[in-house]
Amino acid sequence: MGINSPERITLLVDTGASLSVLHPGDALRLGVDPAQIADDPRSEFASGVGGSTRVVITTMLLDFAEDVARERPYRHPMGIAGPTPSNATLPSILGMDFLRHFRLTVSVREDRAELAPMF
Repeated sequence: MGINSPERITLLVDTGASLSVLHPGDALRLGVDPAQIADDPRSEFASGVGGSTRVVITTMLLDFAEDVARERPYRHPMGIAGPTPSNATLPSILGMDFLRHFRLTVSVREDRAELAPMF
């Protein structure tokens, strides 16, 4: 299952999620049919705020729109979630599997969040 799309998606930073996940709506926008996830032999069960579903782990290149300091995208494993009634409208998630490599600074006053690599 490959994704090759310049399409931008919004990721919700979720420190309670152990896995970064691309939810079905975003998967469709990137050209992946999430209905195929359940039949994929590599799929495994995952659960979270959107209930339980099957996911396939794939490697994605994450290139952040506001990232001017880095010259290349991050290569990172990400789950693609199969569709359920509960996750149809959920945003995709940037979980702790990615965030643990960064220092996350949040400023409510300035209405911004900043990720800085710890390596």
